[in-house]
Amino acid sequence: MAKVARTLDELRQFTDRGWKIFPVVPNAKNPWTSNGYKAGTTDQSTIKRWLEEKPDANWGVATGETSDLLVVDLDTNGNGEQTLREWFAQRSMPWPNTYTVRTPSGGMHLYFHHVDGLRSAAKLMPGVDVRTTGGLVVLPGSIIDGRTYVALSDAERLAHVPALLADALRSRAQSDSIWETPSDWTAGVSDGRRDDYLFRLACDLRRRLKDDRALVTQIVLQAAANCDPPFPEPDALRKVQSAFEQDHSDGFELSRAPFQAEQEGEVPRLNLRSAGEVRTVEPPAYMIDGVLPVGALFQVFGQTGSYKSFVMLDMLGCVANDIPWMGHRINEPGPVAFILGEGGYDAGVRLDAWLKAHPGASDEHMVYSIEEQLDLMRGSVVDAIIEDLEAYRADRFPGKGWRLIVFDTQADHMPSGDEDRSKDFTVLKRAIQRIAHETGAAVGLVHHTGWDDSRERGSSRQRQALDVVMQVKSQRITNVKQKGAALFDPIDFATEGFGDSIVVQRVSPIVAASDTLDADIEQGRRVLTYLHDHPGASQNAVQSDLKLGRTGTWPRLRDLLDKLGYLDVTKTGDGRVREVRPSVRGLAFYGIGDV
Repeated sequence: MAKVARTLDELRQFTDRGWKIFPVVPNAKNPWTSNGYKAGTTDQSTIKRWLEEKPDANWGVATGETSDLLVVDLDTNGNGEQTLREWFAQRSMPWPNTYTVRTPSGGMHLYFHHVDGLRSAAKLMPGVDVRTTGGLVVLPGSIIDGRTYVALSDAERLAHVPALLADALRSRAQSDSIWETPSDWTAGVSDGRRDDYLFRLACDLRRRLKDDRALVTQIVLQAAANCDPPFPEPDALRKVQSAFEQDHSDGFELSRAPFQAEQEGEVPRLNLRSAGEVRTVEPPAYMIDGVLPVGALFQVFGQTGSYKSFVMLDMLGCVANDIPWMGHRINEPGPVAFILGEGGYDAGVRLDAWLKAHPGASDEHMVYSIEEQLDLMRGSVVDAIIEDLEAYRADRFPGKGWRLIVFDTQADHMPSGDEDRSKDFTVLKRAIQRIAHETGAAVGLVHHTGWDDSRERGSSRQRQALDVVMQVKSQRITNVKQKGAALFDPIDFATEGFGDSIVVQRVSPIVAASDTLDADIEQGRRVLTYLHDHPGASQNAVQSDLKLGRTGTWPRLRDLLDKLGYLDVTKTGDGRVREVRPSVRGLAFYGIGDV
């Protein structure tokens, strides 16, 4: 039996193969790192530190291109080993001679070299899963419920994936189905469920099998014959006819269908940890210091014409070039992608202007995609986006990871959804969450305000679901949500022309205030006079009596006067304004009262 790997020397058996390893929660299969399997490394100093901090850890390896690994997972639930051995025998293929691990449950992991273009597959056949890019497996020496992962073969070289098995995986990716009709598809159901079940089966198969009517008919007829009692063949044919007469382009989920694939990877389980373990979890690292965590989901919203897209271009350019963004350091520079759904007729001139405003900057790590009606509500579209991003990255930026991906605008990227419905936004959120998870990037949405320009348009679910939310208004960027951390201070910016377009540039609060003070000085006098004459007046009273509320003049003027020190503004713990009083400096400036 293999010895439990608990020392640096013992773990070198994996890192010497180039495998990116990471600690796993004791007696579990969950990564014990803040960024999951993406923390995998061969760096000995990092692994040594982990060993010191987490001496009881299990250990895992990231599968896919990063470690040159594809792992076939044979589960005892479904008799995966027997299923695969029979599949090999039916094709007169020898059992692969490759690195093999027996799992605590009695299952088996077969390790192969990674194959470009092959994706992970859950339930490839009964009891057979495949782990590649985006997946992980627990390494030999790890312990679950007192039983150990044991290496059965110490083959110096991994085998390559057998050609027929690779072809089967490619077929699965292309058709969203198994390459041959699995018995579960044709398993019948009892009387009382037959009619509805067979219709749903026909609809689902039509989508999965790309309108291959002959194959759909064959499978449905087999399922009908296996029902109890058998379902009449003419009626079953009518179910197929109905399925092809209706539009099921968006899919038709089969209720409790036994053959529906699970999500890639293992079935999610509760990740229970002691309070002490939770306290040792590292906080998220920031890609943009104090502004945007690595891998965050965020939104930037504002009215049309508020320069929000220019703000996003500036952020993307700064991350790509390691230039501080609006005074905030870039901790994780790297490739970025700007995905434009409103059309990009002026994208080039905007980028040219930005480069002119930043001498020495380059567009080398900046990527654009100009799209129309790219629908993130559809799983197949999200799959394609991830594949395209990763293929481009591997070709153009080998060894680097995406840092920032921005979709502009949110509405253009959910054409089949209703932004006022919380369920639809949940679908959108899961889509960008998948993109963030698969690419490692922070993913942002550019969005518009509604009738109330103080908040984003659509469901209130948005702000609850995202990590960071920023508003762009009156040439100011305001952080309205920062999950688990303090809000960053408002950022004032100005616009400046370069070439045929403009760029946004940060200005200090006092400069920003001074730029508008001359135009607002009489308004400031009115405000301080009113507050002097009406001590304790509410915000609503100031807005109403001075008629400052309809266009947002009052919040802007209040913040301006506050920055100049002419008002004393008291706020609640969550940042809302509680009370406003004239300051001694303000009264003196305007010559109000007896100061």
